[in-house]
Amino acid sequence: MENQVLDYLIVGAGVAGSSLAYELSKKNLNICLIEKGVFTKSGASSVPLALANPHRGRSARAKQSDRDCIDNFWQLVKELESKNIKTGVYAPGVLRIASNAKQIKNWLKNSKAKALSSEEIEAPYHAPWGGILVEQGAYIEPQIYLQALIKAAKNIKLIENTKVLEVTGNANFNIIETSKSELKAKTVIFCTGPESQQRFALPKTEPVAGELIALKSNLKMPYPIAGAVYGMSMHGQIQIGGNHRHDGRQDPDADKKLRKSFSWFIKELSDAPIADVWTGVRAKAADNKPFFKEIRQNQYFFGGLGGRGFLCASKLAKRLAKII
Repeated sequence: MENQVLDYLIVGAGVAGSSLAYELSKKNLNICLIEKGVFTKSGASSVPLALANPHRGRSARAKQSDRDCIDNFWQLVKELESKNIKTGVYAPGVLRIASNAKQIKNWLKNSKAKALSSEEIEAPYHAPWGGILVEQGAYIEPQIYLQALIKAAKNIKLIENTKVLEVTGNANFNIIETSKSELKAKTVIFCTGPESQQRFALPKTEPVAGELIALKSNLKMPYPIAGAVYGMSMHGQIQIGGNHRHDGRQDPDADKKLRKSFSWFIKELSDAPIADVWTGVRAKAADNKPFFKEIRQNQYFFGGLGGRGFLCASKLAKRLAKII
């Protein structure tokens, strides 16, 4: 591969890079996806549970851009399933439980999601003021989802455990120095986290750290819960995420705080043993809008996904693939 000039080199194999690799593969060109760690097991996209939920924020309003993203997400899932590829996407809808009467009143005013009374939200949930069901929502096992994208892609070379050290270019192609070899590519797209900003002079994003904990519990949840904290029952455990903070600020009690916050919605989990803790750092755009940008001739950046990665990556990747 050292002597071959690739059409595209994608740096970073998280949800942004893998989604872009899938869309670019439709052009039937030579594409390389390079990952500094183990594919599906490193970076923010290695989180054990993700949600696709367009009704976000305190108002639970779905922006038009997020509506477009969820429509594209389901189109992509349909494409993958038509190839008999397991996607790791499950579609019971996503439940948001109100924590007070004012909140549910605001949600019903701003959201077109299905309203549920307290009587309609049955055990194990605690929902004295009711909630809303986002019927388009889904929960995702990210490792399976990312593997599905690469399995469905054509002409993709995946290189793991390899760091990109330097990228230089000329009028014809980019020269990429890695920890293993030198590569050449006509176009380079950085789909990396915040740690690569200064090294490669990439657009600035905000690093946001967070945890996801696994609780030992056989409790079954019909719907995943979304909100400031989120969670779902999976494989004999309850996976709970949320409580994001600026990277670098340590919180030794983050796992216990997550359990306490989530147990308001499901009382039985207040003392459930913590089986495992995942920690990751997301790159968030200042305006909370994921983006792509040309940074130099034949070099692009695609990122700033923050908490919208699995919701918006496929839509943005499709748009980017059309212009590069």
